[in-house]
Amino acid sequence: MDNEAFRNALQALADAQYARDAAPEVRRANAFGALFVGTDLDVDFYLSIAGTVLRETESGVETISDLARTLPILAWASRQFPELVPFLPARQSGDADCPGCMSRGTIHHVTCPTCSGLGCCSARARC
Repeated sequence: MDNEAFRNALQALADAQYARDAAPEVRRANAFGALFVGTDLDVDFYLSIAGTVLRETESGVETISDLARTLPILAWASRQFPELVPFLPARQSGDADCPGCMSRGTIHHVTCPTCSGLGCCSARARC
């Protein structure tokens, strides 16, 4: 992945989001240098320009950088912001359709835990 292109895309999306939305989460996203992705079970998720995920709860903000935990948030963000789709891992030959979500990436609007929202499973890490 081209990290500079990713950062530029995130920055442009974050700037546009800030310009059009006065929601408190979007204002905090701007202060964090991030894009507000959404809220799930009273936890706000942000995708930072640095490529990490910020997870905000009542007790504070946690920075998440490992791929296994950031990938589902990136997949979630890409459903809202199609400009991020090119930065998702590409499906490889030999990858199988995800049996958990029937290759949709979501189950009842929730990111599929089996494939992390990608809709397929790697031939190396079977579902």
